[in-house]
Amino acid sequence: MMILWSFIAVFVLFMGWVVFFGAPWVPSHRRDVKKAFSELYKLDKKDFVVDFGAGDGKVLQIASKMGAKGGLGIELNPLLYLVAVVRLACIKNTRMKIGNYLQVKIPEETTVVYVFGDGRDITKVYNRVREEARRLDKTLFLISYAFPVPKKKEENFDGTSYLYRIQ
Repeated sequence: MMILWSFIAVFVLFMGWVVFFGAPWVPSHRRDVKKAFSELYKLDKKDFVVDFGAGDGKVLQIASKMGAKGGLGIELNPLLYLVAVVRLACIKNTRMKIGNYLQVKIPEETTVVYVFGDGRDITKVYNRVREEARRLDKTLFLISYAFPVPKKKEENFDGTSYLYRIQ
């Protein structure tokens, strides 16, 4: 009985945190991430990927395997953050930060921002990446999995992800 109540408490805490602070975690499909990083925007050793809402760290793990020099995952949920820290522990130049991605400054070496947002937040994400591109005085690429940015023309679309060039 104690195990059941413990499980319920963790579930309620997890769901309460998500409902209060952000969207529920739905992972990107591995094949779609690989396709985005090989066809939509071909990663290479100059690329540093920032994953907004990094969840379990899968996107950064794939980015590393596909040639990115490093990455930063930003995750609000403390449980998912811990899972990602463990998953990425052995990957060079890749780290996690706990926090709200709409408030975190991205590193200067960033070239690509990946997000699996939702319709209500994707415009905020686009605007945030635009602010960071201005602050860093460079072009950034935004890959939005599954959701287009309203009233913005994508640079490319691979069937599941949208690529935006933000200057």
